[in-house]
Amino acid sequence: MLRIDETLQRIREAPGAYPLIYRQLRRAVLRQFPFAIFYEVTADEILVFAIYYSRRDPDKLRKRVEKP
Repeated sequence: MLRIDETLQRIREAPGAYPLIYRQLRRAVLRQFPFAIFYEVTADEILVFAIYYSRRDPDKLRKRVEKP
């Protein structure tokens, strides 16, 4: 949990620092763990779509993000 909290704090401090990976979706990789936080920055908030285990099938995340 500590690494997730640290990464969320880094996102809050500089939300545009992480790369765009799909449309407006950004990815922040956690230190020491195979997880990533996928999020989008809007005008007044940061929307976290997933905290995703990196060794999992990426198509599952892609389907979640592409839902209308």
